[in-house]
Amino acid sequence: MKKALRFSIVLGLITIVSGLGVSGAYQLTRGRIASKKEKAFQAALNSVFPEADAFLDLTASAAWSGEGVGKVFSKDTAVGFLIVAEKQGYSSIIKVLVGVEPDFSIKAIRILDQAETPGLGERTKEVKTDRTVWQAVGEVVGIAEKGQGDTDDAPWFQKQFDRLTLAEIIIVKDPNAKGIQAITGATVTSRAVTEAVKAAVGDIEKAVAAVGPSAPDPVE
Repeated sequence: MKKALRFSIVLGLITIVSGLGVSGAYQLTRGRIASKKEKAFQAALNSVFPEADAFLDLTASAAWSGEGVGKVFSKDTAVGFLIVAEKQGYSSIIKVLVGVEPDFSIKAIRILDQAETPGLGERTKEVKTDRTVWQAVGEVVGIAEKGQGDTDDAPWFQKQFDRLTLAEIIIVKDPNAKGIQAITGATVTSRAVTEAVKAAVGDIEKAVAAVGPSAPDPVE
């Protein structure tokens, strides 16, 4: 009986210490994680609208945080709109930043967050390159310049959305047709991103129409 009681006490102490350790680790790292996410979000904004100098909420003269619809300005001129869309993929919620021109055609999209199958759905972030194996090895050992041989600056799947209109945001099988070519072996992921972007453009159109000319101007 005493042994059982002693064992229970030891087990309880281990559980408490382990819990405190996990909690402490979370407290120490959550600030870094939040900072990293914020930097990635800002990088995505600048990637979609590199010419922008202000990202404001559509209905208020405040910085856009990713909630609702954002209005983009460059030198006091409105150059587009932004929204973050979410859709269930094959194995995760896919979060997409969608930027559109003033005429609501796609400016660009960027995948902000996803945890799809490695080698399949995860290829939504794949950047095409013509680097050889020897160039990659050379980068690792320091005898070749990093990035040498890269041919694109954005993932090829995401670039397919550039300049598409709402009606053109569809999965197509014909490689010569205007639309989105699904990733081989990742049809569910490809369709989820496509549906998220299509819904996002529709939501932007509705929000802008509701606000009309009263949308805020950039603040000094």
